[in-house]
Amino acid sequence: MEIKMTKDVLVTVKGLQFGDNEADSMEVVCNGTYYFRNGKHYIKYDEIMDDSMRPVSNILKISDIAGIPRVEVKKKGTIEATLLFEEGKNHISCYETDYGSFMLGFHANRISVEHKEDEINVHIDYAMEMNYEHLSDNQIEMNIVSKVKGAEL
Repeated sequence: MEIKMTKDVLVTVKGLQFGDNEADSMEVVCNGTYYFRNGKHYIKYDEIMDDSMRPVSNILKISDIAGIPRVEVKKKGTIEATLLFEEGKNHISCYETDYGSFMLGFHANRISVEHKEDEINVHIDYAMEMNYEHLSDNQIEMNIVSKVKGAEL
């Protein structure tokens, strides 16, 4: 199927974290920019992560290597990190904040990427660890839709 995404997109990111017998959720909806280059989908969007109202710039890269989806998120701003998700693989990232840095490990249990004509849906189930100890089980759902199809912010 040919993707006919517009440059201007609407990005929705929903996260769910399960840890210590409780669940925590978040949702971000923002404007973004989409482009396709060298067989990879790139989505750039900014989000506000804390009360400082300073944005974190995100670049989401979605690719497929030998039929296996790969999702990478680069964060710059009040948070600096590169999060890499590949099904069945472990990756470690230095997560830098205004309050200090720490190492986080990610193990993607399942990744699904669905392409439609003017929409991309990503679902990632993963485990997160800190200092080599299990911290939480997580789910991320991302929906990227052309602005001509989606609502304006």
